[in-house]
Amino acid sequence: MSYAYVVQVETFTEVLHDFVKISLFDIKGRCPQIKPHLAAYFDKAYIVVSEDAWIDIADVGVHKGHTVEILQQRLGVSAEETMVFGDGLNDIELMTRATWSFAMRNAFDETKQAARFITGYNDDDAVMTTIEQVLKLQQ
Repeated sequence: MSYAYVVQVETFTEVLHDFVKISLFDIKGRCPQIKPHLAAYFDKAYIVVSEDAWIDIADVGVHKGHTVEILQQRLGVSAEETMVFGDGLNDIELMTRATWSFAMRNAFDETKQAARFITGYNDDDAVMTTIEQVLKLQQ
């Protein structure tokens, strides 16, 4: 449900465009056990278990935290002026880029430890509720 357009290919030679991320899905949720088998590539790619059923692979140094850093630089926004939210293991670097870092209540423990604050559950519209509450404090 994260992607608007998905095409299945037999081989990577069918991919005609550059891509920024490869996502691997294991219906049995064994990605934490699969990741160590990719260790030979850790110095060549950023490989993270985002959830038990998903592994994300991108260029070394390319992750959500780096993207936020670029946005902060381009927009002239500081970490103190930045809010981030996350629940997956691929959000840990993101949490270090903002003073206002929130892990969802259903987040992985490692993500919660990286965040400054814990908010509600994804299914309870907690991101929007938290943003509204923080904005009210600014008034």
